[in-house]
Amino acid sequence: MTDAANSNHFQSAMFKVKAVLKSAEKDFITHIDERIEVLKSERPPSINSGVQPIQIILKAIAGKRVLNLHYFAYYRQEQTQRSVEPIGVFYQDNYWHLIAWCKTRLDYRDFRFDRITGLTLSNEHFADKHLSLKTYLDNMYRNKNFIDVKIEVELFAATHLGEQKYYHGFVSETVVDNGLEMNFLTTSLEGFARWFLMFADYAKIIQPVELKDRIREIIQKIVL
Repeated sequence: MTDAANSNHFQSAMFKVKAVLKSAEKDFITHIDERIEVLKSERPPSINSGVQPIQIILKAIAGKRVLNLHYFAYYRQEQTQRSVEPIGVFYQDNYWHLIAWCKTRLDYRDFRFDRITGLTLSNEHFADKHLSLKTYLDNMYRNKNFIDVKIEVELFAATHLGEQKYYHGFVSETVVDNGLEMNFLTTSLEGFARWFLMFADYAKIIQPVELKDRIREIIQKIVL
């Protein structure tokens, strides 16, 4: 599957999740971005059963419903069955990951999508008492500093960013008067600054100030 196909599939899954929600659950879906992190985007592996896991998992997150997994435990080299309470998903180093409270192990666990051999959405609901995905990832990557970046890009330029934005930690976007307001979670301010310069004449930085300062430094060193 190409990056473009992956992006389209992801957006399609989100629309389907919104479509099946009850009216009482609509408010929750507005916060679904808090349950998804894109740390590096390549291609989501499909699971052996042929189902589309992200659609089912996002539906479970939105509805606070327990998932029943058939999961290949790599370290033990065996198939296992787990009932989990999903808190979010993230994308890194070519793989989607589901973070969930495992009712078998009584702890949070990281389930890689390509090791899920089957999953079903149960009718059992759970209370939203868990850690946020951001908190979990902060603890998981304690030695990494995730930087929240917000930029505004003119629509003309935004349409040409293509899939590059996913390689720089793209999380979400919102339509504004002058184009798109885009949110990123990056670990490299230097890398983001140099990428931003490719379309800087069609964009502006909302935050952080450190990004603005670094871009000014780079521009001052340019000799024409």
